Amino acid sequence: MRRYVIYVLTEDKVKVEYQGHDGARRKITFHVEDTVVVQSDNPNKLRHRGRQAVIKSFIGNDFGNVVKAKVQFTDNKRPGRVDLEDIVLKASPEQESKVEQVNLSKTRYLPETAPDSLFTKVELSRMGLVPLHDEVAYVRYPEQRREYKLFSIDETRESKRQKSSLLFKSVDSTEDVLTRRANAIKVRDEQFKLLPARNSIVETMSQAPIKFGLAHFQFTWHLVWP
Repeated sequence: MRRYVIYVLTEDKVKVEYQGHDGARRKITFHVEDTVVVQSDNPNKLRHRGRQAVIKSFIGNDFGNVVKAKVQFTDNKRPGRVDLEDIVLKASPEQESKVEQVNLSKTRYLPETAPDSLFTKVELSRMGLVPLHDEVAYVRYPEQRREYKLFSIDETRESKRQKSSLLFKSVDSTEDVLTRRANAIKVRDEQFKLLPARNSIVETMSQAPIKFGLAHFQFTWHLVWP
């Protein structure tokens, strides 16, 4: 969880300063009538998550400290209250377009063509590393309609949990991760080779009627490949 400090600038303006575990600081200034998105850092805090709202005023606690915002949700126009630490400003259409253009300009690799110097966040975690910068490319899985961010191993650092661990915690080496990746690609290729054969078997089965008692039924089989 990140720490935060709230500064009341005016009656209609509040500044929230966030500090992450890595020491990085980020400041956001909220104004009345700003459009925000509820996006808590706490994974267990699910109430209103993902909903958009418009700030109507700021609310203090029993000690007079401003900690919440009174909002009106855009989906049902109903009022509500949210913690200031749980909201972020909604990006403008120009900002969203700029981010989308940047993301589309980054290279997309298939699993078998991804360079050995680029790794997903999960792979880096297995090596006890965390990325220092944003992703540099993506790896695509067309059959799953998914893509994952790739980070350069040259722009990483050892995780703090790994540094502070008193007990020896084994981590994978780069060779171990690349070997696991190669095995996964091999299995994926074998599955694709089996796919036409499975389709032909299912098609043959669908053409043969199945007899139950005195009646004949014709079934259409559909292959669902994970």
